[in-house]
Amino acid sequence: MLAMDMDVAIVGGGLGGLALAVGLRERGIKAQVYERAAEHRHNIGTAISIGHNGVYTLSPSPPQSAQRTLYC
Repeated sequence: MLAMDMDVAIVGGGLGGLALAVGLRERGIKAQVYERAAEHRHNIGTAISIGHNGVYTLSPSPPQSAQRTLYC
């Protein structure tokens, strides 16, 4: 089976699930994210801290593409 013919189901719309979806879609693999929460919560009191090495690692997949995936 070619990678282009795969359909991937990702359970969990958190940081890891969305990052995986972005990475797969950038490589031409269909990915569907399933999340239990009915809507996106803006005030849950969490934060993400990314160090210099992490920013360097993420540079091929900018955070804007994750945001595009979240609101598609």
